[in-house]
Amino acid sequence: MMGQWLSTPQLPDGEHTLELILAPNSMVMEIDFAVVSGGYAEKYDDETTVIVDDNDTSQILYWGNWDYSTTSPYSYPTVKPYIPFQNGTHIANTVGSGFRFRFLGNSVAIYGVYSRFQRGSFDLTFTIDDGPPELKTFTTPGLYVNETSPQPPSPTEQSIWLPHWQLVEFVSLGPGEHIITVNLTSLENHEFIFDYLTYSPSFPDLASKPIFNVSELAPTPFIPPAPSAPGLPLPAILGGVLGGACTLIIAFGFVFFFVKRKRPASSIPKADHHLALKDITPFDATVTSLGLSQACNKSLGQSGSGASMTQVEDEVYGNTVIGNPKLSQPMRPQNSDESPPDFVDRRSSVDTFGAPPAYRSSFG
Repeated sequence: MMGQWLSTPQLPDGEHTLELILAPNSMVMEIDFAVVSGGYAEKYDDETTVIVDDNDTSQILYWGNWDYSTTSPYSYPTVKPYIPFQNGTHIANTVGSGFRFRFLGNSVAIYGVYSRFQRGSFDLTFTIDDGPPELKTFTTPGLYVNETSPQPPSPTEQSIWLPHWQLVEFVSLGPGEHIITVNLTSLENHEFIFDYLTYSPSFPDLASKPIFNVSELAPTPFIPPAPSAPGLPLPAILGGVLGGACTLIIAFGFVFFFVKRKRPASSIPKADHHLALKDITPFDATVTSLGLSQACNKSLGQSGSGASMTQVEDEVYGNTVIGNPKLSQPMRPQNSDESPPDFVDRRSSVDTFGAPPAYRSSFG
């Protein structure tokens, strides 16, 4: 027989001795471990380990979907039965199920039942206090004749289900209060069977064992991540970027065009432009150098005598200044009997001619 096969009645607090004798002609007896319910007089040492059954809901808080079972999940007449600790287990087959346990100690271990009946796997995360979760994947090969017709193993097989399967162990936590959280995060054609846990106490005896309020262990349940939506394809992303860039370029082009149209046609300031045009008087190209010299002589005050054309031309071309010519000496006529040429027809243009601004020539 596998599993628990002996349980004594309640004994008085104190030291006791248990003796086991194998009867003659008996089969081989194998002992795995024994559990003792300690009394208040017992002192704990470094070798003491406290065991907590899965059905002790005064210390373990469950959430999600769990089934409590006191029998083997499957029964076959040729397979030896297994009996878990305290004759029962908690079975979870829904992702998001889990439990939490608080203790005062420096190490902790979780035990379950290893099922070889079917091929599959499941993932568990183990978290100590506020530390990062530790993910572990458990896989079983399964015992199949084929994929659709599972069959039990031969009678020589010990069992399909193997108890006392250590799932995880945390040591050297340091003496003090700790919380371990177990979450079922993935499940594929399998189930998670939890049997019991153990821890090394950091209190000296049973009387010093703290009593925790299990309702304070309520956690934030694990929510499986939703499948992410497919991202946008690369051509759509590039098209959006190029379209936005073209829109900005067109907008800047319109702004530049309208601003340029509103600018003045000339870069000359209005005041300077007005002054530059104010003193300009059209020049009469029909006035010859002789006529110009006669007009200049008149403006300087002629004494009633004329000048010969030759003298005027020499004097004008010798001192080329546009504006009011400065004559070095008054021009005198060579022949006083001759009358000066008649320039009456040109007087109107000469008299109305205003000298343009004086510009010094290359001769000056």
